[in-house]
Amino acid sequence: MIEDNLTLAWIYYLLGAAGLMLVGWRITRWISRPFLRHQCLVMMLVLLVCPFSIGEGYPQLAPALLMLAMETVFEGGEAFFRVGPTLIGTTLTVMLVFGLAEWSVWRGRKKQAGQEQMREDHDELVTASRARNN
Repeated sequence: MIEDNLTLAWIYYLLGAAGLMLVGWRITRWISRPFLRHQCLVMMLVLLVCPFSIGEGYPQLAPALLMLAMETVFEGGEAFFRVGPTLIGTTLTVMLVFGLAEWSVWRGRKKQAGQEQMREDHDELVTASRARNN
């Protein structure tokens, strides 16, 4: 019974997180730089979906952001150090990985644009030299 309720709770939570991601996508559409927009959305996704153990000896997981909020409110500021470093580390790691992937794609596009420009310049020079020779 507990497993059924836990599964149902996670389904409801993930549906709510998907709704929040749609709202976040709508809010960030005004950001003109795709890299910054994607980083904001990735950070939001990680903060919403990252799971964390509810306590020692319990196999169940809960959203880390909710665990962070509940432990900080009910147990005080020192409880932040149980969930906080994991959540911050996970968020920064995922943002770094996605940032490197986007940088790699951007670099490839820039290189391809440079090669296309070189081909165009080469074709212009060949055409100009043929015109001079005739």
